[in-house]
Amino acid sequence: MAKDLICGMDVDEKTALRSEYKGQTYYFCSPACKQTFDKNPAPWVSLGQTKGPIAPAAGQKPWPVLPADRPRVRMQRTKI
Repeated sequence: MAKDLICGMDVDEKTALRSEYKGQTYYFCSPACKQTFDKNPAPWVSLGQTKGPIAPAAGQKPWPVLPADRPRVRMQRTKI
């Protein structure tokens, strides 16, 4: 098992998404984690692997879209 550097989740190396950086392979649980790493891998690699999620640099969001960042959509109720 490998650890996703972005969220800290354990992932199966056989089925996980992967990226290469400076000759090292890194594994990810989701496309969002992979995209976050691919945009700027250096800070994530320099933090190294720790238990649990790794804190991003100041002002950087750890994931591209968090539920709180999504625009709120108001549902219309319909009468039946």
